[in-house]
Formats: sequence, C-alpha cells, structure tokens
Amino acid sequence: YKFYPLLDDLKVDILSIKELIQSNNVKALLLIHYFGFLYCDLSKIRALCNKYNVLLIEDCAHTLYSEVNQNLLGSIGDFSFYSLHKVLPVKSGGLLKINNKRYQSEEVQIDKKDSIDRQSLLTYSRYDSENSITAIQSNYNFLSKELSKIKGLRIMFPILPKGIVPMNLPVYIEAISRENFYFEMISKGVTLISLYYRLIDFIDETEFPISHKISKKIINFPVNQDISMKEMILIVDSAKEVLNESEE
Repeated sequence: YKFYPLLDDLKVDILSIKELIQSNNVKALLLIHYFGFLYCDLSKIRALCNKYNVLLIEDCAHTLYSEVNQNLLGSIGDFSFYSLHKVLPVKSGGLLKINNKRYQSEEVQIDKKDSIDRQSLLTYSRYDSENSITAIQSNYNFLSKELSKIKGLRIMFPILPKGIVPMNLPVYIEAISRENFYFEMISKGVTLISLYYRLIDFIDETEFPISHKISKKIINFPVNQDISMKEMILIVDSAKEVLNESEE
C-alpha cells in the first residue's frame, strides 16, 4: 500500500495520486470522505481510475446522506462502505455497497449474526431523515457563524457546501495547543472529540508533514440533530472564554 498526501484543508492532490498510480502497480484507490465532506473532484478521480484500470473504493464511514450534484457520496466508486452507528439509531454494524456489477453476486456469504434485513435498514435510514438532515445542517451553520467570530481558531469549512450532511464541524485550534483547549473545554462542561489527533506510525512526519500538522491542531465540534440551542451557546461561550483567557 501507498499513502496519498493531503493538502492543508484535507483536499486531495489529484496530481500526486496520478503519479502514485503511474509509478506503482496500483489495484485500488481508497478515497476517504473525512467528516462527511468531499475533498476532490470525484469525476476526475473516477476518470483517472478508469484510465488506469484501478478500482475506486469510497470510505463513507462519516456520512450516509451527503451528496454532490445530486449523487450520494458512495455511489461513484466501485465499492463503498459505511459505519451505521455514527448516523442511525443502531448499536453497531457496517454497510458494504457494491456499485460495480462485475462484483455483484448472489453467492456472497454474509455472517447473519446480529445482521439486519434490508427492509429494516431502509426503514432506519429513512426514519425522520429529512428533519435530522435539516437540523444537522442548521446546527453546523449556526456554530460555524458564531465560532468564526472567535480569534484563535480557524474553521475548516466556514460555509457548508450544498448537499453535505456533516458528521461534525472540524476546526483548527491556532492560538493555544489543541490539548490545552480540549481539557479547558472539559473543565467548563463541554466535551469535544479530536479525530485523527494521533496518526499511525506508517504515516511518517518527514514524508507527510501536512497530515501531522493537521493532526496536532484539529478538533471537532458536535452538530448532531439532538443538540439544543442552549448547548450550542454554551459551546460557543466556553470556546470564547478559553481562547480569550489564553491571551491574558
């Protein structure tokens, strides 16, 4: 396997991917939709994979409803996979979607333990989905607007792209260390998460300095449909207090 480099905003460098494909015996490209966002021109990636006979796999673990140009993320690749409990009211489980008809087969064996039938899954995924999507997007837009007023942090996507239903709101902490911010927020009653704060050893810092830079600064604010306006105001006020205190 080979890792492809990312740009500062997690966007994909298509030229780097092309070079990796041309110079290596690449069979498949695993494209990650971090936090439910699209970070590249998917049509160009698809065309590149077609040209060099490379299978395209979309990692949709952070999204189920995000779409671009009325195409759901996960519908362009030959395969895509999802993490259901991050979006639906289920305890665990994943979903594998096979778009490439060459690999669709009735003979595929699936472990039936703790499985869910297709109709039940469709019911889960559609239940109140329109209200949930609207709430998530509304929460994102509110938090993005209010957090952007605070000096010392930078929002990765200040404006939510059309059709995107994010898992959370990724932010760079720039004024103080991300760890200090994280624990100071906890002391004020706000627990955040920091996805990718630690990278696996195979992602070498000298080879992938931008990835390491991101991992040291990123933190994720919640925007799920259950969060209340009171809670969002608490989050904003607490972030403001922590960063203002750091300047004193």
